[in-house]
Amino acid sequence: PFRFIAAWRQAPQYARPLDTALRQVVANLPRLRGRTAILVDVSGSMDHPLSVKSDMTRIDAASALAVCYPGDCDVYSFSNSLVKVDSFEGLGGIKSIQTSQSHGGTQLGTALRSLPSGYDRIIVITDEQSSDRVLMPDCKHSYIINVASYQPSIVYGKTVGITGFSENVSSYRDWE
Repeated sequence: PFRFIAAWRQAPQYARPLDTALRQVVANLPRLRGRTAILVDVSGSMDHPLSVKSDMTRIDAASALAVCYPGDCDVYSFSNSLVKVDSFEGLGGIKSIQTSQSHGGTQLGTALRSLPSGYDRIIVITDEQSSDRVLMPDCKHSYIINVASYQPSIVYGKTVGITGFSENVSSYRDWE
């Protein structure tokens, strides 16, 4: 699904069929059970490229990943504050996430404290450059996906940490 962004940038005249195709891909993915909050880091550090060879930024990867979770999901962006993104499907959803607020600091701890309760799962997509103390709220399942180009790994614990972005992140399905 992440190549849809690159195609959209190279051929904006094909936005409508690309959007349709992206929505079809997402519709065919397994639905997440329960209520899910997806928090997308839109801070200034997310404007950096994924790697020196990539045409995608960290925010491109994070927002594309956020629109790929079908189910009862709420998407929020965070930088200096937490903002709920009402429309987060398809290419328009990617743009809505990216433009939902200014790309300032990274206050993940503040965002998590501001998050409404009642979610079964919390997925944070970030580069983990938070400037405040991060404590995950109490919920059944919590995940932090680090899209920065560090060594890939999956660390299991109370919060599952997935570091090192690749397109295979979208196929991770151990969400329960």
